[in-house]
Amino acid sequence: MQRNLQESIKLLIVSDTAMWQVNGITRAFEPVVREIEQIDSLFQSIEWIGFKYPINTLRSNARLCSSNKLSYRFLPRTGGKSFAKKVIQIGLQPYYIFIIIKSILKADVIHSRGPSTPAIWCILFSFFDRKRKYWHKYAGDWSSKKMPLSYRLQKMLLKWSKRTCVTINGSWPQQKKHLLSFENPCLTNEELEAIPAKKVINDKLNVLFVGRLTPEKGFDVFVDSIRILKNTQYLGEINIVGIGPLEGFGKSSLINWDVRFHGLLDRTSLNKIYERSHLIVLPSQNEGFPKVIAEAAAYGCIPVISNVSSLSQYINKSNGILIESINNITFSENIDRLLVDHSKFDGLSTNIRKLALMFTYEKFRARIQNEILC
Repeated sequence: MQRNLQESIKLLIVSDTAMWQVNGITRAFEPVVREIEQIDSLFQSIEWIGFKYPINTLRSNARLCSSNKLSYRFLPRTGGKSFAKKVIQIGLQPYYIFIIIKSILKADVIHSRGPSTPAIWCILFSFFDRKRKYWHKYAGDWSSKKMPLSYRLQKMLLKWSKRTCVTINGSWPQQKKHLLSFENPCLTNEELEAIPAKKVINDKLNVLFVGRLTPEKGFDVFVDSIRILKNTQYLGEINIVGIGPLEGFGKSSLINWDVRFHGLLDRTSLNKIYERSHLIVLPSQNEGFPKVIAEAAAYGCIPVISNVSSLSQYINKSNGILIESINNITFSENIDRLLVDHSKFDGLSTNIRKLALMFTYEKFRARIQNEILC
């Protein structure tokens, strides 16, 4: 009876996710598409509001959603640092509000994804709407003391909005009941079962970076830590997945190493790189919980990461390397130790695989059904 009731629910998703429409076919950022495909069985229909990007910006990690329950509604993309672009962004807000409220009135469950501009209008409307269920996914670092004003505003509103289920990364002191600690899903049980059971290790270790090539993601720290390694004879290939303003810096700085810049990749291509990588290095300044950690964990890749946000709640000395001081020296020293001494590799690699079991879509779907839609 409960399942039939849930399957009659109309879901509205509101986000700033990038979307592209090519020859009448809509493609969107793959990780979000995968989430929608995995939860569509819980709903009668799904409408998704996101930002429409120009065709010439189409990314290789965007794809069509397989759900036949999904329809799209596009918002014009805004943003930029110039005064003119900020004026345009402000001017478009009434249109955003009109479109979002119009869709809210036709839905049963409102799922907003933030921090984002479209999401904030859903959060505000939830204070007055008593008929619908609201579920907000806060993807940023919930514990951060240094965040943009718009992020702080959304976090403050979400703390007050006790009628909204808010899914966040990690568990925190004095966490209110409507703030639910949710793992960021990235794998199915079937995908986990298909992964080779043991990581092959030879004389050299392959190192991986996945993320935006920006200072915030620590790409500059990553590059500099590779440059000052002492035991480079044990370093294999360096795979870099992502795009960003520091790409040129990386290419010019790492010309003496076996480095491969892949740009943006679809999930299938990324899985092949996870499979042959031994270490995933992320010196991020700020994170929620990056999906790439759990994805790489499934393949036995040992994380060498900065201790930010909720990462210490999942990574410890038994399954990875958690670094307090985010600088090239500390990262380089820890990578060097792993390159030279392989005695702990199998133990760390085996233990980190267990982490991936927490990030399955099956667990995610069950928690939505039992804790949000109930």
